[in-house]
Amino acid sequence: MNINIYDEASLSLLSTSNFHEKHTISSLNKQKYIKQKYFSGSELISQNEIKSQRVRPNSEMYQSGINFLKHKQEKQDYLSLRLEEEFKKKCTFQPQLSQTSRLLSARLNVSQINHSTRNINKEGTLNVDSQTMKLEQELIECTFSPKILKTTQDIFDRRKPMYERNVEWQDQVKEKQTQSQMKRESLIKSKITTMSMPKQMDLRAAHALKKNFSMKYLRKSMIG
Repeated sequence: MNINIYDEASLSLLSTSNFHEKHTISSLNKQKYIKQKYFSGSELISQNEIKSQRVRPNSEMYQSGINFLKHKQEKQDYLSLRLEEEFKKKCTFQPQLSQTSRLLSARLNVSQINHSTRNINKEGTLNVDSQTMKLEQELIECTFSPKILKTTQDIFDRRKPMYERNVEWQDQVKEKQTQSQMKRESLIKSKITTMSMPKQMDLRAAHALKKNFSMKYLRKSMIG
């Protein structure tokens, strides 16, 4: 619609209240015409129909994962049965075990595994202690004692387990501490003896002087 600003009639159209209504109705009619012309009826699907046809997210992936796990378990069961059958064919002794006995044996094996894993550290330390005691006993009984250099001794010590090396290191530290304490005590005793010796010498000298004075006095008294 062309409006001339210098024309009073066209300006009067702008002031009317029906101007906006006319334009909104015409725009809606144009949109409807475009939809009918360029879009078919099958493409114009309502929002509810789209929601109903929409597939839930990750449903196919979840189902494929379940199927994969099921197939894997079936394959494992089949292979275990095949192995058991082959073992039974090779083995001559075939005891007849019931289901309860099999369950009990499986529980027993699980409990033994748990017990071994709990006490593995304790058993390791006991084995190390028993090995060290055995070696010490063998060394005591052995009469041959070769002279080993320090370098070879260090190389041999490096091959020992960590627990044994830690124990030896602690023993060496304790031995050094006791040796240093003994040296300190001996030094203190020597200092005490050196300090007490001059006093003893002074006492002997004073006693000797007193003895000399007394002898001189006796001689003078006898002469006089």
